[in-house]
Amino acid sequence: MMEAFLGLLLATSDLTALVGNRITWRVQPPGQTARPYVNLQVVGGLRGYSLDGPRRWKTVRVQVDVWASGGGVEAKAVWEAIEDCLSGFSGEVSGVEFSMIRLEGERSRSDRGEDGMPVAGYSGDFSFRWRTVA
Repeated sequence: MMEAFLGLLLATSDLTALVGNRITWRVQPPGQTARPYVNLQVVGGLRGYSLDGPRRWKTVRVQVDVWASGGGVEAKAVWEAIEDCLSGFSGEVSGVEFSMIRLEGERSRSDRGEDGMPVAGYSGDFSFRWRTVA
C-alpha cells in the first residue's frame, strides 16, 4: 500500500513540478535540504474481521506534511496539488485498489530548519480503504 500511495503522488505532474521526487515516508533522507518537500506517515488504521477471519479491505489514515521555505505561499501551492490528487480518488494503482480517499482535516504549521531559517508547512490526514487486487 505504501508504495502505491507514494506512486499515486509521484505520478501527479503538478505536484512533481513543485517538489520533484522529494516525497518520502517518515523523514527526508540525510543531506536532503532542498525545499519544498513532502513527508508521509501512517498514523492509524483498522483491519475488519468477520467470523471467517480478516476481511480483504483495510482502513488506513496517512498524515501528509508539506514543508517549504519562507512565508507559506509555496507550501500552500504544494498542499493544493496534493489535495487535488488525493481528495476523492478511487481506483487502482500498482496492484492496490483504493476506495475513496477522504481529507479528514488540515492544519498550517511553522518551524525552523536546521539552518535556523523559518519554514512553513501544511499538514493533513487522508483516510481510505484499500486492498490488494487479486
